[in-house]
Amino acid sequence: MDKQALQRELTQLRSRLDSELARAKSRRDPFGHLLQRLAVQVDPSEPEPLDNTLLAQLRDSVAEQEAEHPQLAAVARQLLDLLSRMGV
Repeated sequence: MDKQALQRELTQLRSRLDSELARAKSRRDPFGHLLQRLAVQVDPSEPEPLDNTLLAQLRDSVAEQEAEHPQLAAVARQLLDLLSRMGV
C-alpha cells in the first residue's frame, strides 16, 4: 500500500474515531483519550514525535475493554494495524 493510501485510511479512521467517541461520550472513556493522542501524533503535519509507550498503553486498554466497547475497540485495532503497516 502506498503512502497516500495509508494517509487516506488514517484520515478515515480519525473520522470514525471522532464518531465513536461522540457516541460513547455519555459512557466512561476507557481508551478514547489514548486514541485521540495517538491520532494527533501520527499526523504528518504535527511536529510532536510518536510516543511508543502510548502504543503499548493503547494495546493494553483495548484488550481490557474490548467486550464493553466493541466499536471503539475495532477502530483502535484498525489504527494499530495501520500504524504497523506504516512501520510504526
